[in-house]
Amino acid sequence: MDARPSEARYQMRNTTAVAVKPPSPVEHPYHYEAYKICSSKDILDLFKLYEEDPNISKKLAGLIRKVIGEREPELLLWSGLRQQKKDIARNHLQNVEFTPAFIRHDIATLDQLVNLMATAEKEGSHVKAVGSFYAFGNVCETDGILVKTDLLSQCTQTDLSRLTEHAKADAEKNGIVYFEVLSGTTFADTIKALNKHNRALINLGGFTGQSIAGATSTSTHGSGINIPPLSSMIVSVHLIAPGGHQYRIEPSNGITNPTAFKSANTNVTLIQDSEVFSASVVSIGSLGISYSFTIITIPLYSLFETREELTWETVKPTMMTEIVEKHRNVEIWVNPYTGEALVTKRDIATKEEIDKYGNTISIEARKDLGSFLEHPLVKSLAEELGTGVGTALGHLMHLFPHCVPQFIDTALKSQYHQTPVVDTYDNIYPIGLANDFPAISIEILYSIKDNNHILATESAIKLLQQLRDTKKLSLTSFFSLRFVAASDQYLSMSYGETRCAIEFPILYADGHYFPEVYKPLIEDALRFGGRVHLGQWQPPSFNSHYLSKVYPDGGLTAFRNQITKFDPKGTMTNTLLRQLGLVPNSSLEPVARGLAV
Repeated sequence: MDARPSEARYQMRNTTAVAVKPPSPVEHPYHYEAYKICSSKDILDLFKLYEEDPNISKKLAGLIRKVIGEREPELLLWSGLRQQKKDIARNHLQNVEFTPAFIRHDIATLDQLVNLMATAEKEGSHVKAVGSFYAFGNVCETDGILVKTDLLSQCTQTDLSRLTEHAKADAEKNGIVYFEVLSGTTFADTIKALNKHNRALINLGGFTGQSIAGATSTSTHGSGINIPPLSSMIVSVHLIAPGGHQYRIEPSNGITNPTAFKSANTNVTLIQDSEVFSASVVSIGSLGISYSFTIITIPLYSLFETREELTWETVKPTMMTEIVEKHRNVEIWVNPYTGEALVTKRDIATKEEIDKYGNTISIEARKDLGSFLEHPLVKSLAEELGTGVGTALGHLMHLFPHCVPQFIDTALKSQYHQTPVVDTYDNIYPIGLANDFPAISIEILYSIKDNNHILATESAIKLLQQLRDTKKLSLTSFFSLRFVAASDQYLSMSYGETRCAIEFPILYADGHYFPEVYKPLIEDALRFGGRVHLGQWQPPSFNSHYLSKVYPDGGLTAFRNQITKFDPKGTMTNTLLRQLGLVPNSSLEPVARGLAV
């Protein structure tokens, strides 16, 4: 592939971007120095300058070091230059770091997990579990024992003798086959196992590297106005609570035959109660550690995908009636600075569509974004700084905010394909190369009633433009709108109603940059009742006042009641749960009123 994106390919129509004044040498001295090197709005022009003068990378590296100053250089984490201490836990992006008392990498059996939970409660130690650790926040932080669930990985078909006759008949009628999945199994491994049986998950998000437990416990989702979060595929949970107590938790009309289960499982208590179940899947690790799940699978299917280049202004008026409500899945990617938009629509592929377009996705249509990472300037800058190329690209975007709008337009254009593509669901849903960029994000879910989500989107666009114009702070990617059906899980972001999810990614380079963009966005979201994804980044000052403003009181009370029931001694408690008031016998009244972000 060509090392530089083709300029002809990325010719964009006239955009609505507002001209930005040059940075002030007093207020923004480093941006001013960068602007003197390249004042063009197109990052490709900076690449051309490097071809003429390779010494530019040294100048840029010097500016970036000045920007970082005396702050903790998170970029070193990406280069591997920082020593990994034995008992320090870091997430995949390495923006989260904490020191548990112990890290257990050896938990591979049910007996080991039961014994650990029994001992932890007896000794008064806190416990948390972590899977692939892609979370951007402190959801699995602990000062006690951190259980790595990597070895708890398996996906096998459910024993039919365990099911009620009604569950068997319903499954046969609806083409459902149940599978047992251990909690540390990734979506990628689950998909591989299911493919061997020509089975599939109902929906997927854009990334398959997360563990089943990690993704579902934070209500991770795909897109589809009639499809609930991924947690909805779970119909039964095998929970190991503090003290080593084992429970099989299901809705009131659960699939398990109580008589058959009791005779075969003397050490496990079966609970078939919808109120309990509604706290047991999206639990952010507050009730115990899930050992396994029973999930719904459907026959393997292919998707028919089209993409259309539009603008936010043209999408907005008929978004729901003409786009979202007419397709199985819809994603809308928007450049907040130019208004350019890319609309993705997906439906189950018909036999005729499979025959016409073949079962091969257009990989080339999604590759060109990677040419930014391969450009000699980015590689040279990464070498100068001792970082990865993704981090180097992030630093460039932070240093050249006047290039960000065109960069995002180019990224959008690179993901467009004129011809429809058809492939199996597991090749369509993952966003591919974009996952290789070191990015952090927040996601906020809004009610769609009375166009609330559109008002929230407009407000976010206005705020992002203000931050870029006044503080030279930018969202370095397009943001996305997806749609999620209502969930019955109390802590799900779509609990009780269908919601629109808006995700705001930023190329991760400096741990002190992204919070300055995200804090005002989260504050603004509260005006529209936005619920923040607890598996993504949250400000350290999050508290229970936030929950009480955006979640119904009844659901929160029911959730807290289950915490008190399953974890009366607070074994699973950590900093985030304390801040949110999600601890045994707790009140939802915060220590200090207001969301002090």
